[in-house]
Parts: sequence; C-alpha cells; structure tokens
Amino acid sequence: MELFKKLFRLCFVSVGVVLLLSGLISAQDQDQLRDQVLGQRYYSRLDYIIPLGEIRVAMTPEYVPFEYKNEKKEIVGFDVDIAKKLAEKLGARLNIREYKWDDLLLVLKNGEVDIVISGMTRTLKRALDVNFTEPYFETGIVVLINTKYNNFVHCEKLCDALNNKTLKVAVVNNTTGEDLVRKKLPDVTIIEFDGEEEASNALLTGRIDAFAFDKPFADYLVAKHPDLAILTEQLSYEYYSFAVAKGDPDFLRWLDYYISDLKLSGEYDTIYKKWFKENIYNTKK
Repeated sequence: MELFKKLFRLCFVSVGVVLLLSGLISAQDQDQLRDQVLGQRYYSRLDYIIPLGEIRVAMTPEYVPFEYKNEKKEIVGFDVDIAKKLAEKLGARLNIREYKWDDLLLVLKNGEVDIVISGMTRTLKRALDVNFTEPYFETGIVVLINTKYNNFVHCEKLCDALNNKTLKVAVVNNTTGEDLVRKKLPDVTIIEFDGEEEASNALLTGRIDAFAFDKPFADYLVAKHPDLAILTEQLSYEYYSFAVAKGDPDFLRWLDYYISDLKLSGEYDTIYKKWFKENIYNTKK
C-alpha cells in the first residue's frame, strides 16, 4: 500500500512539473490540478504545491508584530517571515491571502488556502475542525488597563480585582481571550469587538476598563502608550501553531519537521530577534 502511494505521487507530481515547465498551466488549470489531487484517495497538498510552485497562506494582518500592514500597505511581520522561509524550503512562491479572523478556518476547510499562519492558538475546540502542527510560538492571555482611569496593576488577585459588574472588559470575538474572560471573570460586563485595533482604541479612550488579549500585542501597546499597563497575573499560557485541513498527515508531518528544522538551524532565532528584540515596536518596517 505504501509503495502504491509513492508511485502514484511520483507519477502525479511528474505530470504537474512537465505541464508547468511547458507553460500550459493557466489559473484555471491550477485549480483543476488541486481539485484532482484532493479528489484522490491517497493525496497530500504537497502533491500540487510542489509542481505548481505556490503555497497559499491565510492571514489576518491586524496583529502587530505577527502580521500587519506597514506604511506601504505591505503585509509584514514575524509570521510573514516564517511563511517566507516555509515557501523557500518548498521551492514555492508565497501567496498571502488576507481574510477576516472569523473566516480563517472556513477558507482553510473549503480549500481556498493551503495553510493558516496567523498567530492562532491551538485549542481542543478548533482541533475538532482542523489539524494543528507542533507549536512555533509560546504566548498567553494578559489583561491590559489604562492607568489614567484604573489602577489595578499591582493587585495580587487578578480575578478578585476585575470580577465586578461595574467593570467593562473588552474581548475580540472568537478568540481564546474571549473564552477565558467568560470563564474566569463571569461577573464583568463583556464588550465584544471584531478586532484588536478597535478594542485597544476603546481602552485608550477610556470607553472600557480593561482588554484581555495576547501578550505580544499587549507588550507592543504598552511600549507605544505609557499610560497602559499589563496586570502581573496572566489569564493563561498558550501556543501558536499552523492550521491545516484534516486528512493530510504527510503535509502535517512535513510542517512539524519544518518547524523543528527552523529552530535547530538557528533561522528561527534570527527571525525572532528581528521582530521581538530589535524592531518589535517599529511598525514602519
């Protein structure tokens, strides 16, 4: 059975390479090739990514410093550099596709993209719909406050200080931050936002009392706005992973190996240093 799978892939990839080199693959033909690969009993997305020379990556570019738009409206960031290196290892062109956060897993399952690399926490709930790689980044959910309006920053018990109906806590819809606030701070008034930029603006203007979100973005806001502070107790410790569609164990294993190799080779440290130790707060990059 394993021999059959290998022979099938060799033949399929060889045909794709010949067509590509002969200049016969149009955009429509590329979609047909993807459909043909996914329609086979034994397949991997690698079977069309490699011959087509393109990997489609979904992102929501609103999360500094992971993925965001610079002054030239280019999508840049830590995740972008990780994705560029991924495409390089595959010998493929990187095609970043921009979506709203709520649509990322939907377009992945529908086959519009090959992978999601967008600061996404792997959770048991999400893993019911998609598969996740080994983690590539460790993070957690923290609570931001504006010291102009509140002074909880030195409180010893986070939940006791914030769990009050008179306090308004911002969350971004369909994030682990929202889940944690509902679980750990059941008495607060939760204010929902569609994105982190809207929520942070509400915090800066005093329209909300606190904002629960991922620590890297919170660190960025604190560095940019001295009146903001992060409470000392984190709500959670979490991990970001790549998301891929179910039913493709070969692609998943290859991605796990890519993450491991990136870290062992020192390339991961170079990218990390660029965005988190040198220029994390320079959003003009």
